[in-house]
Amino acid sequence: MTTVKDIVTIYLKTFDYDGLCGFNCSCGLEDLMLCNDGPMDMSKCVPGYKTKCTCGRGCEYHLVAKKPRRKRKR
Repeated sequence: MTTVKDIVTIYLKTFDYDGLCGFNCSCGLEDLMLCNDGPMDMSKCVPGYKTKCTCGRGCEYHLVAKKPRRKRKR
């Protein structure tokens, strides 16, 4: 049987998203919906795109709702 997680994963992949982002959290396609078993409210999550970490905490990446602009090669 198809689950909600399956449906969301298919949608994200179809439209070239990298995961979900919400308030103070995010999850990539490889670890999608881990908060489903915890206290987080997934109703506020939106599709997101990977972007370079700028927080200085050593994160591999961040997910943001707005697609980052790619630098043009000259």
